[in-house]
Amino acid sequence: MKFDRRTMNLLLRVLFILLPVAFGLRMYTFWVEIDPITGFFTGRGAGCVTFNAIGIAIFVVCLLLARIVKGDVIVPRKKPKTVPTAKDFEEKELLVRNQELAEEEEDFPEFFLQGVARKSAMWRGTRTAFAHFLPGFFFLFFFLTFFVHAEQLKNPLILVYALLTLLSAVYFLWSAFVNSPEIRKGRAFFALTPAAWYTVRMVVEYRDLVRFVNKAMYAAPFLFLLSAMIFFLYQAQLLLGDPAMDRPNAYIFSALPVIFFGLAERFPYLLAMMSTRVSMDLTDVSCVLMDLGIAFYALIKLRAVLKSES
Repeated sequence: MKFDRRTMNLLLRVLFILLPVAFGLRMYTFWVEIDPITGFFTGRGAGCVTFNAIGIAIFVVCLLLARIVKGDVIVPRKKPKTVPTAKDFEEKELLVRNQELAEEEEDFPEFFLQGVARKSAMWRGTRTAFAHFLPGFFFLFFFLTFFVHAEQLKNPLILVYALLTLLSAVYFLWSAFVNSPEIRKGRAFFALTPAAWYTVRMVVEYRDLVRFVNKAMYAAPFLFLLSAMIFFLYQAQLLLGDPAMDRPNAYIFSALPVIFFGLAERFPYLLAMMSTRVSMDLTDVSCVLMDLGIAFYALIKLRAVLKSES
């Protein structure tokens, strides 16, 4: 079956409507429903409950669509012929410079990523290179925060958490400079590092859940972590180069909740910390910045996959 653009377009419209609503609800919760001194709800927390209901619905729908909607390839939209422009000549010049690589791919296609797998692995231009560099920088920053309280590294779980943080930083920074369509299993397994990091982070934060005065406030961050883990799992599968893993629907639908929770939950939380509406420390700041970097990364990947090719 072909890629289901109709379902994707419908879901994007729904998210476009729900995103400002969810953002407003989260801001309302931080600025009205929570006492900045005690951290408790001043009322019943209706805004938080409504936000959680919207978030859970979006997460479940995206997860179901990733598993149910089948598709193998994205069929690009046909564009009418136009008069060549300066940009066309630049692209042609770039194709000429990459001719040797193109010929090699044609001779040995089984050694190169194709379709959505290729788009998930490669980047074009400064924006997409920056989308790889930004999470790597924030992962590295978060890794350095472990040494603020170095005694915590004596805990085996925290030590694993720190090592995965460093490996994730290396993965993103390395990806910001390496742009190759070649199929390499080592690269695919290396891409599992962020998924493993988010898994360990969920365990660490769950053990520390007692520090959350209002447990309902943690539902959305937990859904973000779960969404990011699933998203990076799909990306690692695509990098393996197996045609059976070339599933644009699964990859795209898994990216949507990462973007949604990044903009509707993580960004308001950052604003709340900056306005002293919630407590702030170095670890929390680095985590929020890192999550926003991941949301930006998912947004760029989504754009790359959906963009029509001539």
